[in-house]
Order: sequence, then C-alpha cells, then structure tokens
Amino acid sequence: MTIIVVASGKGGVGKTTLAMNLAEGLARRGNTLVVDTDPQQSALQWWRVSDEGSRLRFDVTAGDAEAVGRIHDWRASHRYVVIDCPPSFAAEQTREALVKADVLLVPMQPSPVDLWAGTHVAEWVSEAKAVNPALRACIVLNQVEPKTRLGQGVKDVMGELGVPALAAVIRRRAAFRTAALIGSTVYAMGRRGEDAVKEIENVITEVLRYDAERQESNG
Repeated sequence: MTIIVVASGKGGVGKTTLAMNLAEGLARRGNTLVVDTDPQQSALQWWRVSDEGSRLRFDVTAGDAEAVGRIHDWRASHRYVVIDCPPSFAAEQTREALVKADVLLVPMQPSPVDLWAGTHVAEWVSEAKAVNPALRACIVLNQVEPKTRLGQGVKDVMGELGVPALAAVIRRRAAFRTAALIGSTVYAMGRRGEDAVKEIENVITEVLRYDAERQESNG
C-alpha cells in the first residue's frame, strides 16, 4: 500500500481538488481510498455531490488523527490511500499522517503569499523524517496561469525552500472547477478534460517513481 498525503500550511491552494483527481488517476491502477481529515470535509462533500461516489472510481471516508493512526488496516483492501489534510502542518491529523506517509505532496500556488506560508515546510518535513525517515516530500506548483513570468519565477524560488518541486505542474483550468461542481473528476470530462488529465498523470508518474525509489532504498 502506498500512502500519499496532500497537505499545506494554508487554505485555498487547491488541496482537495488535487487529492480527488489524483485518486481518480490512481484508481485506474489499483483500489484507492481518500481519507478526508479536514474538518471542512470538502472531499466528503465532493463524494456526496457525486451521488455518493457513483461518478468516482474510488472510495472516500472521513477520518481523524486516530483513524489515520490505523491507516494500515486498509492495506488488504486498497493499493493506494490519499489523505487530504487540514490546511495546517500543526494539526494533529496532519502530524499523524506525515508519520504514516510514503509521499507528501504540498500544493502551492505561484504567489508570494504561498511562498511565505511555505517557508516552514522544510521544518515540518524534517520533523516528520525524524520518525519516518523514508518519507519523500515534494511541492506541487498548482493553479498556474500559463505563460506567466510570475509562475516561472516562483518555481525558481521554491528551489530555495528545502523541499524539491515536481517537474509536473497543474495549470488553472475550468475543467477542474467544473468537475468539482458536478462531483466528478477531469477524467470523466472527455475532450474538455484531456489537458488536465495529462497534468494529473504527469504528477502521478513522478509520485510513483518517488515511491519506487523509496521502496528500493528501503530494501
């Protein structure tokens, strides 16, 4: 089982949108579960809008820190588990998730505010690695406006945060917003979602490569 945690130090970065679309792509590779630990329960609401999961290929469940602590109970039934965390690295659920995680994804928008909020990411990652040395952490540049100098500049600065950024980026696309509104994902949107699907697939490819490297290094 591969445990992927999606967490951030602030809200409004597209965390749940990323988690739900990643889960849909992963579900095409194996049974997938999203654990919604955010008190706002956006992922669970997404599931409800989808007619209780009828338009999704994966399961969604609510969970607190205690539930995250028992995450390996799902090992027999799920190949992938995506944990959607509260917008705080200090939250108990997030801290517990980082202890269990194989890969941490930190979505960040190309803005100075996100960079300011991201300055402490390396500290939290370092603390998590003290008890979970195999953890792989990456920043995902999310909701990027195409062909803007700001986006490229922020990505360059992200290299100084102490946590690597994925080569794959997620652009700001109407397909992501529409999918959320109808309780679906970009995978179900046909041609309108093709470019968005390619971006999600690029992220998944990198994440699974990181996980394979992690498993190899651990013997």
